[in-house]
Amino acid sequence: MKTRDLDIEDNILFNNLKDIREINNLKQKDLASLLGVSRPNYTRWETRVNIIPLEKLNTLCNYFEVDMNYAVGINRNYKKMGKDNILDKK
Repeated sequence: MKTRDLDIEDNILFNNLKDIREINNLKQKDLASLLGVSRPNYTRWETRVNIIPLEKLNTLCNYFEVDMNYAVGINRNYKKMGKDNILDKK
């Protein structure tokens, strides 16, 4: 889905993708490999051209133990979730 198809006032999701990558000292090609996509495809997610599919966002959050609420902008504090916290959320 192209972002121009959506009424997006805040680019939190896109900024948070970049934040997660930079906090973990990774390059776009590293996350692309982790998510099983090409680097140009990943770059489109981070640069607001396309929206990251929920399945890929979930993979990213689980891998880095990041709360999905942070990734989508509900919670604005970057916080790694421990395994116990993840299980408590189910």
